[in-house]
Amino acid sequence: MKKKLLPILAIGILAMFSCKKTTNPTPAEPGMATIQGKLYAPIDLSNDTTALGVFTNGLHNESAIAGIVVTAIVDSRDLQQNPQAGFNYELLKFTTATGSDGSFSFSDIPAYSEEINVELRFNDFEEDQIQFDPSNNPSEKKVFSLSNKTVNVYDGALVIKEYDYTAN
Repeated sequence: MKKKLLPILAIGILAMFSCKKTTNPTPAEPGMATIQGKLYAPIDLSNDTTALGVFTNGLHNESAIAGIVVTAIVDSRDLQQNPQAGFNYELLKFTTATGSDGSFSFSDIPAYSEEINVELRFNDFEEDQIQFDPSNNPSEKKVFSLSNKTVNVYDGALVIKEYDYTAN
């Protein structure tokens, strides 16, 4: 009996100490990307003339007004290494407002080493637009709009963009 018990005990001890402890790898924490930009709008049409005096709409757009809300949207599916099919991933939204010179900045956009898309959305605004011939028609109230834009970011990226509003 001792002869059988000793080998079984030895195998059991050997098996117990030779097992490797398995751990699940910790998912990588996202880094950050920065998106900066400046918005322009055709607020003063009286300066949109060429050297020959030809009117060209949008030739010299002005900085957009302060306080325009800009929203950056990241699909959290893009932040998953192995996204689950059929799972409804959240859209992460970040907002900022333009400064007095029409500039905006996001410094906290989550990103990994692989590029992801970030959608930028811009609020409309209403402003008096100085017309081409101010002596005939000094200004008109206009609504300025800008369509959504997409930028690509990755960890550590600094993306700088300029966009022009249009008057409706």
